[in-house]
Amino acid sequence: MPLLRRLLGQVTLTVSLVMAAVLAPVLAPVAAAVAQETAGACPEVAVIAARGSEQNEDIQPRRYAEGSPWVSNGYEAKNISLFLDLAEQRHLARTGQSLLHDVPVIALDDTVYPATLSIPSIGIDEENLPLDVVLTRVNQVLGERPLPELVNGAARSFLESVRTGVTMAGGYVTGWEEATGCRPDYILIGYSQGAVVLNAQEARLASQGRLRGVVYLGNPLLAAGDPSIIGNPVTAGGMLKAVPRTWRQTAWDTPRVNYCLHGDLICDISAESVDRVIIRPAGEMTHIRYFDDPAYAETDALVADTFAGWIAGSA
Repeated sequence: MPLLRRLLGQVTLTVSLVMAAVLAPVLAPVAAAVAQETAGACPEVAVIAARGSEQNEDIQPRRYAEGSPWVSNGYEAKNISLFLDLAEQRHLARTGQSLLHDVPVIALDDTVYPATLSIPSIGIDEENLPLDVVLTRVNQVLGERPLPELVNGAARSFLESVRTGVTMAGGYVTGWEEATGCRPDYILIGYSQGAVVLNAQEARLASQGRLRGVVYLGNPLLAAGDPSIIGNPVTAGGMLKAVPRTWRQTAWDTPRVNYCLHGDLICDISAESVDRVIIRPAGEMTHIRYFDDPAYAETDALVADTFAGWIAGSA
């Protein structure tokens, strides 16, 4: 166990340092992508969503309110989709009115944001594996590719994915606006790697007076002690917290929520989080549990209601 702890610590630190050292801001949006056809009257607010790493399967277009003219392309993926469903359900139950009927969800698709992170699968997302099986599979992977090669490959694929998303997201949204003739305010919702991509869009939208709020789930850019944190009151900061603030495009005055679950190593690179990765069953990795675990129902609801308040104008 101490050996595994040191190994995980080394991998985590190495990935963090490599990414922090080479991640650079690429801020010039380019024209890209085609938006859905106009769905009627222009909305007051729209959501821009960016999924997490490797959420590139089971992409299902969604209509988040009954009878809504707006249908997403599905690239918001599982966790953000669950979040939007919860916000709609709670607002409808509380007020008798739909929250998202007139709110388009503009999700960055794979033509502008690949959401890649090249790490060999050992089945931890699909199976509830005992620790000895996990160790066996990890040893098999390391036997095929040395650890430094795995780390460098993962860092390169992550950075290329982020750079692509950061560069093309602005043009993608502009394309949607041109196709619909609409220029709404925006709420950004980014999960994991998607939070990094959307962080770079904040300053531009804020300078136009059109950034209504920001919700990040498992944000690797999270700074230690950030006042917007919900879920984990004491966090050591995310895996990419060492990226200089001048490299970010954060609109600091914008209402925001950084939802970091207790023990999520991506947004809380602490010794306790590393221990939880080791102790917790492999199929129960905290980072994939946003809005998908009854144990976090209370904080899930708090994030959903805060988001609803921004849309309803009551926040």
